[in-house]
Amino acid sequence: MWLLYNKFVKCLVRRSTAVAVWTVLLLTAAAGCRESAPRKDMDGLSAEVHPAEQERPPGRGYVYDCPGAGFRFSVWLEPDSMGLWLPLRFDRPYERLAHVPAASGARYEGDGVTVWTHEREAMLEVDDEDYSPCAMDWQASVWEDAKLRGVAFRAVGNEPGWLLEITNGERIRLLLDYGQRELVVPDPGYETDQERRRTLYHAITDSTDVIVTIEGRPCADTMSDETFESTVTVDVDGRILRGCGRSLF
Repeated sequence: MWLLYNKFVKCLVRRSTAVAVWTVLLLTAAAGCRESAPRKDMDGLSAEVHPAEQERPPGRGYVYDCPGAGFRFSVWLEPDSMGLWLPLRFDRPYERLAHVPAASGARYEGDGVTVWTHEREAMLEVDDEDYSPCAMDWQASVWEDAKLRGVAFRAVGNEPGWLLEITNGERIRLLLDYGQRELVVPDPGYETDQERRRTLYHAITDSTDVIVTIEGRPCADTMSDETFESTVTVDVDGRILRGCGRSLF
């Protein structure tokens, strides 16, 4: 195990050195260029910096893809531990791993399971068998994180970018204008029209009126080319937003 670990670290060191050289060259070439302010994405992070390279907040979900092994696994990171969901082939659907000291990155260990992460990459070992290399799938991680936080339905839209999260029985959360404005209202409950395959949420507060309409017909996201199960329309005080979404449960 430690031999694989040492090889993995050496590989990362060589890769980091190469990245540093290219960074210097790029900065030198761009010295005379006009700098523009980075756009904020829907999670409030800079769109020009990969989220995995920023400080990870406690309590967040991620998905790692292990192409050589032909599977993915999900994790929930907290300050001193990791929740791990492995594929059914392992006959151990959920493991709780403890954070242990590591020379670099973050290392978690449990009963016959070791996960070591560094930026976007991960090493997974189960019962002394190595399934590395694995890499973070950020797009999948955003949806998995919402699911693990208890979000029942999530939707996204473009131009300008917006995001919707519905936590049944609790709240409706909207991020508008590329994350510049956040709106949270209590979950008002919903009405369902089965014949039209339509679900309606209508939340009214002292300051805003929000109507969310979810229709059971396929929707293609214009930015990612991803197809979703539902077409979503959001009316915020008369402002109409259109996008796509899916149930997370």
